[in-house]
Amino acid sequence: MSAPMFRILSLFLLLLSGMVSAVEPIRIAGSTTAQPLVDEIARLYLDEYPQARIEVAGGGSGSGIAALIARDVDIAMSSRLISAGEVEQAVRLGIYPVPLQIAHDAIAPVVHPRNPLRDLSRDQLSDIYLGRSRSWAALGGPDVTIGVVCRDRNSGTRASWQHLALNGTPAQACSIDVASNQEVLEAVRSNQASIGYVSLAFISAHAGVRPLQVEGQDCTPYCIKSGCYPLTRPLFLFTNGWPDGKLMHFINFALHSEQAKQVIRRAGLIPAN
Repeated sequence: MSAPMFRILSLFLLLLSGMVSAVEPIRIAGSTTAQPLVDEIARLYLDEYPQARIEVAGGGSGSGIAALIARDVDIAMSSRLISAGEVEQAVRLGIYPVPLQIAHDAIAPVVHPRNPLRDLSRDQLSDIYLGRSRSWAALGGPDVTIGVVCRDRNSGTRASWQHLALNGTPAQACSIDVASNQEVLEAVRSNQASIGYVSLAFISAHAGVRPLQVEGQDCTPYCIKSGCYPLTRPLFLFTNGWPDGKLMHFINFALHSEQAKQVIRRAGLIPAN
């Protein structure tokens, strides 16, 4: 479908949904990994449909899902699947979370640029985060204590890291818990002996940190797409039941429009659709 035809069809659907006269915003909250993507996608959507209102907040995947269950938001952003306990609580309250994947992401361990190591296995990452390796010397690095940076307990990235890198075992050796990918980068930049983990979308040549290979594989879009990088995960938008009306209109834009896909690609991630 050509771009002009897409806009005409979108406007037609918008009018049918009654969104033009709506004053209630679409409320979105959750994953701090997905938040920058959804912020930009919402801005592009509002450029085309200025009558709409969209509010985007972070807080972490767990907080977003909790807000959806409490009916405080229309869309929960999450970098993990909803847990069985969350599903049970939701259904008990008459909420039926529907996962809609927006992108393919990966998690990369990051260290200070002066750290001489270039590659760690999942077993070595597990040893660090479970407290079995407390000095870089045990891994072939300098004889200094490892500063272990973790995400907070509301973080979907923390849950994904536990599942993908630690074989499901909760981290035991965290020196500090931080609330966002950006705070992980800041913590690692400020301590040459530290290690943390962030979404691929937060790795850049100017970040002041260096991503490590995992099992000899780089965290790149190519390795995510080919399946060779071991720490990959989806990013989701959750709604209460199948979306319709103005919510469906925005979801379709976020998942299927070329503008949204360009936002996701610019972040170094892979659109799900």
